[in-house]
Amino acid sequence: MTERTKLEQEFMRRQRQPLTMANFIVAWGRLVENCKHEKAHWIQEMDSEGNLRNDLVKRCYLCGVNIDELNDVEKAFTEKLLKDFDDACEAKKALLIQSQEGKDKQ
Repeated sequence: MTERTKLEQEFMRRQRQPLTMANFIVAWGRLVENCKHEKAHWIQEMDSEGNLRNDLVKRCYLCGVNIDELNDVEKAFTEKLLKDFDDACEAKKALLIQSQEGKDKQ
């Protein structure tokens, strides 16, 4: 669950009424201001038509704020990143399967 969803639920719980936009903006501002942005990831965004953009954005998991960005990234660069990520995930999955098979034999 995102921090934004948690914030909306907390307002609903405390106020027993729908969250007003003004209250939400103030609370969200406090959340972003106090966030240390310790958990972030790089993502590739899409435009309004659903096409991938050539920009990479580093976004905080907790508050959703963009911390950094790389503009006009070459397609080959993002494809290499995705391949490296896929390879790392496949290697991790193979280790987990191998570990599980070892436990099953015992």
